[in-house]
Amino acid sequence: MRYYDEVGLVKPTTYTEGGHRLYTTQDIWRLELTITLRYLDFGIDEISQIISGKHPLIKHLTGRSSP
Repeated sequence: MRYYDEVGLVKPTTYTEGGHRLYTTQDIWRLELTITLRYLDFGIDEISQIISGKHPLIKHLTGRSSP
């Protein structure tokens, strides 16, 4: 989680007074998508583009070659 926060993929919505990160349901969805895409060997830059909406996921999926 901290790594994805540091690279800007999954930022907490807010923090507690003690500094604990608090995530919304949407934040957790982003985390699940990020983990799934990492499992599929997508790079951080690709995931960032997909999450930001700059590039549709289907474009990345159809443009990949089979292993």
